[in-house]
Amino acid sequence: GDAARRSRRRVLDVGAADGGFCRAAREHGLEPVAVELCERARKHLDEIGVEAVEEARDVEADSIAFARCAEVLEHVADPVGVLRSVARALAPAGRVLVAVPDARSVARRAAASYWQPRDDALRPLEHVNGFTPRTLALLARRAELAVAARIRRTRGGGLEAVLERRE
Repeated sequence: GDAARRSRRRVLDVGAADGGFCRAAREHGLEPVAVELCERARKHLDEIGVEAVEEARDVEADSIAFARCAEVLEHVADPVGVLRSVARALAPAGRVLVAVPDARSVARRAAASYWQPRDDALRPLEHVNGFTPRTLALLARRAELAVAARIRRTRGGGLEAVLERRE
């Protein structure tokens, strides 16, 4: 019906920031929804006509065809909870692209001073989680998602995975 037709056009950007992905999605005829913690960013998204919520659990269940969660999960205290909320929002055939830094990449080791907490404290919004292909696959399983295609390493020292709802 109408709900199924609508979900085919809805895309979710977790960690939407200034809304670049959402604007591009709208230009391609899609209906973007944003998840963004920053109140100022949510206000900006609202001003440009993008539905914005503070948490993924606030997104309507079974309503999203595609979700993007890029460079987010390494910053959150509960990555399983975030991904579970995204999984709940996905329509039955929906998929989510997850991109995170590769904790074992050469780029990470070369920039160890950036990736490690400094002596004075672990700062909010810094990297509080590290992922390898194995731990990213485990995270997907715990969030009730399945890896739809092989997890791949990117040239920039990251990991990308396309995940789908487990049936």
